[in-house]
Amino acid sequence: MALKIWQIVLIVVTFFLLAYFLYWLKNKSAEKETKNIMASTADNVPKNHEGLEIEVDGVDLKSPYGKLNCVHFESAVFFYTKQNEKNFSKPNTWDIGKNNKEPFWILVNEKDMDNYGYRKFFETFVNKDMEKGRYKIYPSDKLRLFISPTFQKDFTKKTTPAKYRNRFEEITLGETITLGKFVDYCLQKGKKYYMLISEESYQYGPPDKNGYRPSGSITFFKISDKKFKNTKPQVDETPTYREWIYG
Repeated sequence: MALKIWQIVLIVVTFFLLAYFLYWLKNKSAEKETKNIMASTADNVPKNHEGLEIEVDGVDLKSPYGKLNCVHFESAVFFYTKQNEKNFSKPNTWDIGKNNKEPFWILVNEKDMDNYGYRKFFETFVNKDMEKGRYKIYPSDKLRLFISPTFQKDFTKKTTPAKYRNRFEEITLGETITLGKFVDYCLQKGKKYYMLISEESYQYGPPDKNGYRPSGSITFFKISDKKFKNTKPQVDETPTYREWIYG
């Protein structure tokens, strides 16, 4: 007996709904496993951990302001009032400069990867070159640098490039901007760095009528040119994500 049109439509719709449900269930399971691995890695790091010792490799690039050789760079332009001119780490305001978007490699001692769940994390989330413990990193908000400036150059209102001239008319804390600095932060071949995997919780979006805001978490790499102390960086974070806001 031939099926009626409505019966055929019902079968097709049911099939697609079932397929979509199975797809959703698979993704939900993968998402849960991902979060578990990420949280587990961050939780397994002991409080006195100084970070994994690493080096970097990649295509030779030139930093924006100092034209230094590096495999990854971030840059910024800092602005200071008179009272803050000698306090490099406390600019009154800043502009994010040009940042590298090209991937680079992290070189890790394979034995160290077995500590604290790092290997599972890397093999799950990072593209691995199987030759020598080389892990390919794509710059994103999951990479945070805590390194000292590799290059810095002062400029004043008289010597400022035209695009920054208006910055010197701004008033901050009752004072006018008097000094600017071009700053490069570079990861360079042959230097030792220290890496830590960390987790951060955040809230986003406007609160509902009960004052509740949705929350989430992100797991990311911290790379520093100094050892971490009790998992805390001993160098200021670069400006790129220093005041990052999650929606």
